[in-house]
Amino acid sequence: MTGLADYTTLGLGGPARSFVAASTASELTAAVAAADAAAEPVLLIGGGSNLVIADDGFPGTVIHLNARGISYAEAEGIKVGMPAEVQSNLEALVLPLGRELRASIDFFEHQQDKAVTQVYVSGGSARSEFIMQLLQTELMAVLKQLSLKEQRRLLRTLTPDELEVMRLRYGLKLPEGMPNRMDRLIRKTLKRGGN
Repeated sequence: MTGLADYTTLGLGGPARSFVAASTASELTAAVAAADAAAEPVLLIGGGSNLVIADDGFPGTVIHLNARGISYAEAEGIKVGMPAEVQSNLEALVLPLGRELRASIDFFEHQQDKAVTQVYVSGGSARSEFIMQLLQTELMAVLKQLSLKEQRRLLRTLTPDELEVMRLRYGLKLPEGMPNRMDRLIRKTLKRGGN
C-alpha cells in the first residue's frame, strides 16, 4: 500500500489499496482499464493541491497523473529551485493566469468599492519565488504564502454557516466513519460556534 499524504499539499491522507503512476495517455488508459476490470473504485490525482484524503486512505486504485514524466519529489524541487528553461515555459502559462486573476480582482474592487492590497496563495506553486514574483507583478498586490497553520487559523474564524458552505463546495464533507484531520478540525470549530 502506498501512503497518499506525500501526494497532497496538506500532507494528509492514508494509504491507497493500489497505486499507479501514469505519465502517458496509454499508461492512464491501461490503469483505468485494469481497475475497471477488477471492479476497483478509481481516484485520479495530479499535483495534490486542494486534495484532502481520509486518514483511512482510499479503498481502490489511485492513479497519479504524471504527464511530465517526473517524480513528485522532482516536481517539488523544480518549484523551489526552478531551472531557467522551465521558467520561460512556465512564464507563458502564469502570465495569462495573472491577467485573468487581475480582472477578477478589478471586478471585485468595483463591486465592493474596496481595494485589494494583499492576496494569499496556497499550494505547491506558492513555494516558487519565481511564480510568486510573476503573479505579484501581474496582480499589483502583495502576495503572501498561506501556510497550513494559517489555513487552520482562517478556518477557525469562519462562522458555522460559512464552514458548511466550505464543506459542501470543496467536498470536505466525508461519510461517517471516514474522518480525516481537516474534517475533525471543521467539526471541532463547528462545535465551538466558529470561534
